[in-house]
Amino acid sequence: MGKRKKKKKKSSLKFKGLFILGAVSHSIMYSLLKLTYYNDLLLWGSLIFCGVVSGVYLIVKMDLLNPKSYRKLKGIKLKGYMFTICFFLIIGTTIMFGNIINGAIIGLNYFGRDKNDNSNIYTVEKIEKHRNVRGSRGPRIFRRYSPKVYFTKDHKSVSRILPETFRSQKHIGVKRIVLNEQMGLFGFVVIRNYQLQK
Repeated sequence: MGKRKKKKKKSSLKFKGLFILGAVSHSIMYSLLKLTYYNDLLLWGSLIFCGVVSGVYLIVKMDLLNPKSYRKLKGIKLKGYMFTICFFLIIGTTIMFGNIINGAIIGLNYFGRDKNDNSNIYTVEKIEKHRNVRGSRGPRIFRRYSPKVYFTKDHKSVSRILPETFRSQKHIGVKRIVLNEQMGLFGFVVIRNYQLQK
């Protein structure tokens, strides 16, 4: 009995560690992504890879593909139930653990960036108000809106959600945006500050 309890404690500690790692990576990812020119292929590839690997690991570890784990279900109902459980588990792990690689790369890229600022001027195509998720259900005076700016960079249309609150009147007549950019540790440029110009 004592050995079983120790094994359960060790496995629960492993799962807790995974959840903490996933939560930290998730928060780093989405707090720094809007400030980083990140690679879309790497973003989605790492997201899916980490999610599927961690999902399969949990399916095997929890013995979810073993028919003996389900006493009351048999036949088609059993297969359908097993498929549903495994499917939603992989979706959940993709959301939770999918950004472990992305969070690590973006975090290290940001904190290991070059300290020299390069001021670059870009032509603004349009500006939209982007409502922050946090606080969106509260009273209107506490809702925060960040500008989503579309501009041309390296002959391509780029959009960035910038971390400040602007009223719509300040967006009128804006033609250029000045970005203070720094080179990150892994070569992904980081936005440190910006200024809108008419």
